[in-house]
Amino acid sequence: MTLSAAGLRYAYSQAFETYLTSRSEEALHAAYELGRTAVSNEVNLMDLSSTHHDALVSALRKRSPHEIERVTDAAAGFFL
Repeated sequence: MTLSAAGLRYAYSQAFETYLTSRSEEALHAAYELGRTAVSNEVNLMDLSSTHHDALVSALRKRSPHEIERVTDAAAGFFL
């Protein structure tokens, strides 16, 4: 599947939000698939990291301060 940079950012952000809602293996599978898509589209690690960072910042802005640790812990697992 070919995915533009904007498409990857959108899909990544949506998948991360889903993972934050239900930290299930199914939701995490979306991260695996996005990673595979990124590799097949020759997205470099710097761009993928930037996409991850943008999704994390967006998620944190939507949540209260007491959720920061939960969201950042989830972000680490999602990125890996």
